[in-house]
Amino acid sequence: MLKIGIIAALAGSASSVAGSSVRAGATMRLATCGDGDDADLLATAGGYLGAYCIACVGCCLLLGWHIRHSDKSSLQRKTRVVASIEHLGIPGRLWGVLSSVVAPLVEFGLSLVLLRDDDDETAAAGGGVALGGVSLAVGVASLAWLCSTMTWRFHAVWRNISQRSVAHRDEDKIEDVRGGTLHHRSTFSLLSWSVGRCKEYDESRGGDWVDSDSVRVDVHQPSFVECNGAVFEEYGYRRTWFVLWENGLAALLSVLSAVSRLSSGTCNATQVVGAVLQMCGLPTLVAARPHRKAKALLLAAAMESFGFVGGLCLLVSATTLIDGDPWGDAASVVLQIQLYAGVALLIVDGLHTGRIRDALRRLVATGSPSSLGENRFVQRQPFDIDPRKANGRPKRDSNTAVTSHLHSETMRRNSRSKNNTSSAQLTVLVEMICSRHTI
Repeated sequence: MLKIGIIAALAGSASSVAGSSVRAGATMRLATCGDGDDADLLATAGGYLGAYCIACVGCCLLLGWHIRHSDKSSLQRKTRVVASIEHLGIPGRLWGVLSSVVAPLVEFGLSLVLLRDDDDETAAAGGGVALGGVSLAVGVASLAWLCSTMTWRFHAVWRNISQRSVAHRDEDKIEDVRGGTLHHRSTFSLLSWSVGRCKEYDESRGGDWVDSDSVRVDVHQPSFVECNGAVFEEYGYRRTWFVLWENGLAALLSVLSAVSRLSSGTCNATQVVGAVLQMCGLPTLVAARPHRKAKALLLAAAMESFGFVGGLCLLVSATTLIDGDPWGDAASVVLQIQLYAGVALLIVDGLHTGRIRDALRRLVATGSPSSLGENRFVQRQPFDIDPRKANGRPKRDSNTAVTSHLHSETMRRNSRSKNNTSSAQLTVLVEMICSRHTI
């Protein structure tokens, strides 16, 4: 699971695909409730807790390395720390890694706590209850941080980008017709229609997340979007709640998987509830359409389709009594496809868009804090200033304007003198010809 989180953090905007993979793992364990060995809970919980600690320590070491190798003479230490935090995108990218292990920490930690009376040997070996309590506390604290970041500590506003005019769309349509792509309305292919719909979807959600006024006032305060943007930048205006939906659903499925280990009587009930929750992912995604890009929405819909089929098979398996349980086996197979397909799509999409390459360069390159501060200043400009337009045409000072004016006057005088000289020479030549003809 930690590998999924690392790939998701590098891929950047594929967090919903990673969330579906985490939920697929929890649902797979829920489908096989009662079949696992409780003695492995101790090692599994310890492994996930160790992965969580390794990720946090590695992030701290990387941050310290960036601060140490930054330009010490350009900015103060506090400003260098802020610039390094913004450069690495911490803690947003760190959450992208930890989100894959937070839900399992809640699941296995709760399982160790609930099974302390039923299996005294497992609980006593190596301090199972203490390990379960720590794992559960770490998972709940991480989810509480996410909830607070996306609610009362959310300091980002949505800035709309001017949409393309109808005339430009008509011009594009005319160019397509001239190029032979669209010959007639009746000959529209499915591919052309799909591409057109994707373009309309992207244009209708044109915009970007920027820091609120309270963050932009304090220069020494880290940029909220730069630090936490990896968590919610994939989603558009009034759709940041989908982050809480994804992680909350994974946490609920993990809790159900932990409760299903208590007894065989609770297994069927938790499977029914878990199957319904797993099936709710696809309708919620289609109704909300939270993604800013159509391609990301299509990838998420493809993954949720596997989750819907797997949840349906699990629901049939829990509500029917069939020898051999073929529906349970089908649910496990479909959920495995969802898990591994999600990882494959994360890698392919990250490599195709170049986000993995850019993220690796961003992590390795130290850069100078001064350059980072300039980017931060451009990002924190008021809404009515377009940084690209403002930086595209540099302003000229008075000296430059005077020099340009004098150069223009000199060129104009030289041109006039050349014209006068040519006219005088032509007059003399005509007079000489006329005088010879007269003689």
